[in-house]
Amino acid sequence: MFSYSRTRLSRALTAGVVTVAIAGTLSACSSSKTAASTSATTAASSSATTAGSPGSTSATTGGASAEVTAAEQIVASAEKLPTTIPQTTPLTSAPPKGKTFVFLQCEVAQCTDIASGIKAATSAIGWNLKTIPFQSSNPATLVSAMQQALQYNPVAVAFSGLPEVTWQSEIPAYQKAGVIMIPAFMGPLTTPSSVLPYDIGAYNGTVNSAKQIAAWITEKSNGTGKVLLVGVPSFPLLAVYGTAFNAALSKDCSGCSISTINATIPEVDAGQIDSLIVSALQKDPTIKYVSVVDGAFVDGLPSALAAAGLTGKVAITGIGADVANETNITTGGDFKAFTALATIYSGWLMVDAALRHVEGMPATASNDSGFPGMLLTQKSMSANHVAIANSFNYPTNYTQQFMTLWHVG
Repeated sequence: MFSYSRTRLSRALTAGVVTVAIAGTLSACSSSKTAASTSATTAASSSATTAGSPGSTSATTGGASAEVTAAEQIVASAEKLPTTIPQTTPLTSAPPKGKTFVFLQCEVAQCTDIASGIKAATSAIGWNLKTIPFQSSNPATLVSAMQQALQYNPVAVAFSGLPEVTWQSEIPAYQKAGVIMIPAFMGPLTTPSSVLPYDIGAYNGTVNSAKQIAAWITEKSNGTGKVLLVGVPSFPLLAVYGTAFNAALSKDCSGCSISTINATIPEVDAGQIDSLIVSALQKDPTIKYVSVVDGAFVDGLPSALAAAGLTGKVAITGIGADVANETNITTGGDFKAFTALATIYSGWLMVDAALRHVEGMPATASNDSGFPGMLLTQKSMSANHVAIANSFNYPTNYTQQFMTLWHVG
């Protein structure tokens, strides 16, 4: 779907598994750090196993075999192409027409994709859409856009990217106006408010993705994987992945171990993560698996590995696959397993949230109705003929499934 290039930071911060902002802005919101901090955690050893090369499977023995069997089941389920959307509860009635929905659109490519989903969804239900631009490099423009949005008397105002701390001052005005905010990809929200019933793509999907990647490594390493986890903890949503991945691998792969690199925001913006990874792998050649918090951060990693003579020596995994990751996966490159991210779909989820608010329906248990996802591997992409794209557009009839739930179309 995306034929253009994007900076690592802007994509990561908007799309999923990662918030949208330009590094300079977010750097001001985070504490100053050293170039990279590293820590290591090692899971307890279990009975002996025989590990194969990265991405391959060999025989297991002893207690680890049960863990590998469980991991195989998780992977097999995750590699299936979704046929239904997670939201299954229909509206109580067809939505009233003529309502106004406002989307605050940042300047990066992912916001354009979200906007296209919102435009299609509001058109399908006969609502008015107002779009107000803002610059993610200047949080004041988001605050200004939020204030302007209330002038349209909307039922909801949606936006993506900048951290809660940059816009929470506007919550009281929205409470007074009775207008809900629908943020996406922010990480867990910390300000309790009736006008923030939804937090699209913030938590549950990230935790589930972490479990799937941990299971893939457990299976392919036969329960003995030594993993380099590459995190950027200054971004709350990315920190969720690191915590969940550590928990899943420590719990379900007793013979696995994890070393962690925590990169800073300036390093991300400067494209230095690839060199940090290569350096860590050179220091410890026994590491055979790498897991990253966003695929777009490491688009150039295969080239960096090749320059260091490490091609084929490690299997790269992570969340938020983009075109570069997926292309490399399908050709049998160093990228082996990434979870998909449905960016355009998120626009439909935002409108779905607004519709349920209008009809007085409670927020769902997951608080965002969830995303259809998939573990993208060479096997799963080939078997299911998955198109290479930055936005995961499956199931192919997801728009019709939404409209059926909405009693329209």
